[in-house]
Amino acid sequence: MDEQSIQLISDSRPSLPMRPGSCEKIDYEYVREGMCNAFMFVEPLGGWREVHVSTTKKAIDWAGYVQWLVDHPRYKNAKRITLVCDNLNTHWAGSLYAAFAADEAFRILNRIELR
Repeated sequence: MDEQSIQLISDSRPSLPMRPGSCEKIDYEYVREGMCNAFMFVEPLGGWREVHVSTTKKAIDWAGYVQWLVDHPRYKNAKRITLVCDNLNTHWAGSLYAAFAADEAFRILNRIELR
């Protein structure tokens, strides 16, 4: 699992179309339209990936997507899910307890192994 902040941009003016003997002309100036965050789950050997986009990148967002993963039908028979994450300060058990009641956080933690 990983996440990435993405800058949203739009063109400041339309491009000039292609003409015979000339390629399309694109102005590289852009208008900043804000930010979003992409959470990606990847299982390379299983040939599976899933991307979710959110407007924020907070501990409770991470916890919500981990809950989604644990409850996903793909892993309904899995006894343990190894979740490989970077060392961002939101990737820890405390984020689950901040987002959910203690019994739900405990249920999720019993299904995953954080690495």
